[in-house]
Amino acid sequence: MADSPQVLILGGYGNTGRIIADLLLTFTDVSVTIAGRNASKAEQYALELGRKFTPTRVTWKVADAADAISLDRVLLGVNLVIVASSTSSNTHNVARAVLRAECDYLDINYARAKLKILEDLRGEIETAGRCFVTDGGFHPGLPAAMIRAAAEQMDELIEAKVSSVISINWSKLFFSNETMLEFVQELADFSTKELINGEWQEAGWGKMVRHVDFGGKFGLRNVYPMWLEELSALP
Repeated sequence: MADSPQVLILGGYGNTGRIIADLLLTFTDVSVTIAGRNASKAEQYALELGRKFTPTRVTWKVADAADAISLDRVLLGVNLVIVASSTSSNTHNVARAVLRAECDYLDINYARAKLKILEDLRGEIETAGRCFVTDGGFHPGLPAAMIRAAAEQMDELIEAKVSSVISINWSKLFFSNETMLEFVQELADFSTKELINGEWQEAGWGKMVRHVDFGGKFGLRNVYPMWLEELSALP
């Protein structure tokens, strides 16, 4: 499948990377490279995917997001890099390597510092004609897209509230130290800002808790405001 698009997934053997790789191989004709620092895990999952799909569509490589030489080596011939690892601290390194390799970029990480780094590189990215998609996960990622989709179906959108419930058995998942650190940082950066009368305002304690009926097995749940950078471009 040498002529098929080449997608490299940093952290391709992690919780999210595994799902992304499987979905890409199921629903597209791309070839996938599983990449990460752990050679054994990368090879093992690549072999597993090769048995499930076509072996020639899957390969693996060792890559360290903190090592520019390592990134340059694995990005040769790649069309799209998907960052599914907890490497927000290495965003500048990865983005620079992607630009040198003249490929495109998508990440699923949530980190305000990462957004600042990518924004600073906006000029170079646009000049190079590359496509960089950031915050491409569940949250952030879907809320703004859902609001835009809803707005296209209406003459005028006055108010939009996106609610979600996450019900996961965390004990069945393994998280790296980097992932846990990013999660702690996400909590530290947590903001309850809402758009009220045209201005972003922190929700007061009295208005913070809301009730949403998600139906089915999820039922009525308490929800809390969570501001995401992607929402700032909507009003």
